[in-house]
Amino acid sequence: MIRHSLRSRSAFAALALLATSLVACSNAQVPSTITGEPVCADFTLGEANNKMRGGLRQPVRVTVLDDGDQVARAMILGKRAEGDPGARLVLPDTDAEYKVEWAQCSNERASVPLRAGKTPERELTAYECGEAKVYKTDPLITKKGDRASHALTFQPPPNAACWTDERPAEEPPKPAPEATPPAEPADAGAEDAAVDAAVDAAPADTSDAGTDAGTGKPTGATEKPTDAAKDKPAEAPKTEAPKQAAPTPPEGPKPPAAKQ
Repeated sequence: MIRHSLRSRSAFAALALLATSLVACSNAQVPSTITGEPVCADFTLGEANNKMRGGLRQPVRVTVLDDGDQVARAMILGKRAEGDPGARLVLPDTDAEYKVEWAQCSNERASVPLRAGKTPERELTAYECGEAKVYKTDPLITKKGDRASHALTFQPPPNAACWTDERPAEEPPKPAPEATPPAEPADAGAEDAAVDAAVDAAPADTSDAGTDAGTGKPTGATEKPTDAAKDKPAEAPKTEAPKQAAPTPPEGPKPPAAKQ
């Protein structure tokens, strides 16, 4: 009886182990990679040129549903370089048909400093996605043992902008003050015009006019005497001799008177 009992217990333990193995095999899970994830390089922030981890300004959340029940979910931040590993999900290795929802977070993800040893998953603990609006829905049909059937292709969101360098705007250099041009010399023509105007405005000299009037200086078109005439001494007036009357011729003999 005792031996039979021991055998029964050993058989029961073997059956339990086999059942556990079968259940484990049925619940095997495989990673599902996401291809086409955007690349967002590291950027610089502020005047101190702080290095920040690259990423989408508004991350994308992907959710895998089975008849409305969530099977897996992941947050996509964007890769820092093309060769970096992308986001991935873990799905059961079984034949199934799922619905995949792509939604973009309404909140911007705060800039994260680039620190050694920090992973994006750890840095997401304080991030709140906010209201995630679904912008694309895809079907996913998986096959047991076929990992390629578990792969997903990234669907671009409405806002695919990455964080970029943000530095204070630099003020444009101020132009050098212009040199004061040298003063220009006064216009000689203007000075002459001013002198002429002053002469015209001065009262006329009447001394010469009185002299001319006293000497009976001819006016009008009469020519002025030349310098030689001025230097020649004045000649004395000539006196003419009185003219004598012509002598009367003697009368001839008168004719004889006629006889009556």
